[in-house]
Amino acid sequence: MAAYNFDIVVIGGGPAGYAAAIRAGQLKKRVLCIEKETLGGTCLNWGCIPTKALLEAGKFARRSRSEAA
Repeated sequence: MAAYNFDIVVIGGGPAGYAAAIRAGQLKKRVLCIEKETLGGTCLNWGCIPTKALLEAGKFARRSRSEAA
């Protein structure tokens, strides 16, 4: 069995989890981030953040069309 040495183990790679893992890495800690599915969780991959990006892209396209004249 392999030996693993981590300073911090983050359970859940959602918005708070991956931010915590990144910050710990910036602080020179050895980090293990555990995620059941896709890193970033529901909010990052399917929920809040993609929805906001699509809404902003739509606003930009609408504004570009109306202000192009």
